[in-house]
Amino acid sequence: MGIGKAANTHVMYQTIYHEHLDSVVFWAMGAGIDVDFPESGINLVKCMSGKWFVEVDHGNCFNNLDGISKPEIAPFIEPTFFNSEDEARDFAYECIKSVYPDLKNKDLNGYYS
Repeated sequence: MGIGKAANTHVMYQTIYHEHLDSVVFWAMGAGIDVDFPESGINLVKCMSGKWFVEVDHGNCFNNLDGISKPEIAPFIEPTFFNSEDEARDFAYECIKSVYPDLKNKDLNGYYS
């Protein structure tokens, strides 16, 4: 259910950085000729205050998960905020593994190695 105009979380929460985690999912799935780019993705977002949150970037596979910012869905519900990048990333990984269960036993931090 769209709201017609997305909530502008960049302004609402004074965001200063974000990372697209769909690249992590693509890597974890094999990132090859026979692997499609994920149909849904989330971002890890940092606010000027130092808090972090997770936000749907594209697709709708994450829309039923609590704690994630969904700017395209009304009414807009404030996401869960985390005090550190590590806490937010751990939560994002849990969300990814619930949407992409084939990655349940995959160490997603291996993407950064």
